[in-house]
Amino acid sequence: MRHDHERWDGAGYPHGLQGTAIPFGARVIAVADSFDAMTSDRPHRKGMNEQKAAGILRAGRGSQWDREIVDAFLRSVAARLVEQPRPELAPGRQSQPRGVALASS
Repeated sequence: MRHDHERWDGAGYPHGLQGTAIPFGARVIAVADSFDAMTSDRPHRKGMNEQKAAGILRAGRGSQWDREIVDAFLRSVAARLVEQPRPELAPGRQSQPRGVALASS
């Protein structure tokens, strides 16, 4: 978790690591956590839909996030959300999961 705010282009923190100098696990967590943060409701704002969050991840490929991890994440999320029926609202969840249709760029 120490490096999940590093950026692929080196503009992140706490150490300004760049590219593959960022531990692999931190690069994966950065993408997943960013998607979750963008799509989750927060006290100060409503979560955005998955299509918009996917577009933001795509736009940040190669600058904020590792391009290959973003691509793999979006393939995985698209398959999971498109192929499975929507689950019932789980106890403690604030909102229903939202569907996604992701086209690769």
